[in-house]
Amino acid sequence: MSKILSEFLLFYIIFFCSCQSPNKKRDQLIESATKFFNQENYQQVIKMLQSESHQNPLEPRLVVLLAHAHYKESLWEKAALHYETLTKIDPQNNDFIRLCAMSWENSNEPTKAIHFYQLYLEKKPNRLDTWEQLGNLQTNEKNYSGALESFLKVSQFPTREKDGNLCNRIAALNKILERPNKAQFWYQKGLQSKGSASLEAILNLIEIALRQKEEQTLIRLLDNLDRDFPVLRKEHVVLEAQNWIQEQISKPLTETIDLANPENHQIEEVDTALRGSVPVVMEEKSVSATTQAKSFDSPSGKPFTNISDDFILVTEAIELNPTLPDEAVLPVDDFEGAEVQEPTFSILGARALEQGNHFEAIQQYWKSLNQNPKNGDDWFSLGKAYRIGNDLQKAEIALLQAMQINASSIPYLLEYLAVIAQTRSSNRAIRQMIQAYDRFPQEPDIVLMLAKAYQDLADNSREANLYYQKFLELAPQHPEADEIQELLENN
Repeated sequence: MSKILSEFLLFYIIFFCSCQSPNKKRDQLIESATKFFNQENYQQVIKMLQSESHQNPLEPRLVVLLAHAHYKESLWEKAALHYETLTKIDPQNNDFIRLCAMSWENSNEPTKAIHFYQLYLEKKPNRLDTWEQLGNLQTNEKNYSGALESFLKVSQFPTREKDGNLCNRIAALNKILERPNKAQFWYQKGLQSKGSASLEAILNLIEIALRQKEEQTLIRLLDNLDRDFPVLRKEHVVLEAQNWIQEQISKPLTETIDLANPENHQIEEVDTALRGSVPVVMEEKSVSATTQAKSFDSPSGKPFTNISDDFILVTEAIELNPTLPDEAVLPVDDFEGAEVQEPTFSILGARALEQGNHFEAIQQYWKSLNQNPKNGDDWFSLGKAYRIGNDLQKAEIALLQAMQINASSIPYLLEYLAVIAQTRSSNRAIRQMIQAYDRFPQEPDIVLMLAKAYQDLADNSREANLYYQKFLELAPQHPEADEIQELLENN
């Protein structure tokens, strides 16, 4: 830096001497001061030029010498003030802007330093080191959004795009700004690096996954940690994550569902039907649209209500007739003991489903359920239609309704298990399948589904083969028996 400042100083003084008609006495003073500067006698330079600078505060050669001399003597504030003067005298000189920023930073004036670093980077956007200096300052000042922007600029330089420490810094800023997905993305990049950066990355990934309660992600990260970072096994966040996973595995599977917002992913597993539910009870009263019971909307936009905690099913009529009052409810007596015609809506729904028109099928099944909300087959078919339309959350709700009406139906249960295999973590889906197997141990299709889950979801061939063998014992004539037999022989 000393050599650069000296060369810069000589060039700048010679340039101005050649462009102006100088005062002879001032020129001699500046020439003498320059010699002292080159001899690194900076205090003498300051002493010689101090009084002259008061008389000629905008004489560029004087200000340059004084700015550099104060900088060399670590008199940061005075250096910064002189450099700031130079940025006004010669605004096109980017070096003055940067030296001004550095001087303000060293004099503990971060706000001013940030301002001049930003001015410099507007003109010199390819200065990697300056972007990093700016990011550090902004972080210290808790300007996390600004710091994130600066470090993202640094990450765009080819020499730094795989820098694990930089990735972790960007991830940490996203974490502070409560952007967990972006934090995970950058910690994953940090994890790909070697050394301490990867250790920091995996611990933070575990912490975020634990905070987000992402069971499957935690299991994967803990497996990676055991394999690649055994030294971290005793870290507090690792032990906390392991305890939480153990709680999820061991806790009872008695859960409730929130039908008010089927889109909000608050629906938890319900195993009541797997263990056998109490019969559905029809409540003999109307329910307004403002009811606090849990519901989800039919295609008409009106809520279809289910109080799942007590298995009390209450429905509000869909407005098929314009004269039907808003709160009209079909009385329970209409369904009991009366001779009811074949529900044409069910037939229309089945035809639509056969033709691959799941949207039309959904409309027809809802109309049928408005006529008879105790029809388990319609709930089952509605769930299938939603599944085919890839609306798995609503499919799950509809199938739960079906199982509450008929908890012993194997087709209902199989369809429900097929849906939760896609909506649940592998461990939780398998746990529910085990519970179904415990209740129906002689049902070949449930045994087969559990075997496939162990094979495809858990990658556990040993357990899968045990259940495949059990399946073949139960159903040697099953349509899939030959395929499973071949699979076992090839294992």
